[in-house]
Amino acid sequence: MKHRDIVKRIAAATLALVLACLVPGASGAESAGGKAPTFEIRVLVANLTNDRDKIDKEARRLDKALKSQFRYEGIRVLDSVKVTLSGDEVWNLKLPSRRRLRIRPLVVEAESALISVEISGLVQSDLKIKSGQLVIIGAEKFHEGKLVIAIDASR
Repeated sequence: MKHRDIVKRIAAATLALVLACLVPGASGAESAGGKAPTFEIRVLVANLTNDRDKIDKEARRLDKALKSQFRYEGIRVLDSVKVTLSGDEVWNLKLPSRRRLRIRPLVVEAESALISVEISGLVQSDLKIKSGQLVIIGAEKFHEGKLVIAIDASR
């Protein structure tokens, strides 16, 4: 195949991709009702502590997921925020450790979302979270314990 033919094929494919992005609904980003899908998550910021038998009610699911992996006596919830992911809205939260949590939706569907997650200076990752799933995205030393950030997609 000649170099010229390769260039023509690449140009045609690029043009087709651009046109597909310009046609409303071609990407599947909108639902049948015309609205972009949304996906709700709860971001939980908690401190794993050595306070005996002190596990906040909001942290029971987190405790169940972590108790076999970390040593701690209690979990104190520092922040709990519900977030509705849609479109290109970037969500930010200042953490007690002075770092910043940033969540940016990449693909939002009715039952899942692909998101970009960044904890400044610590973690940067893309992850897919499905309805009903709990994802622990970071842990760092905080006071005399650990700071844990979890994303809960329970409905």
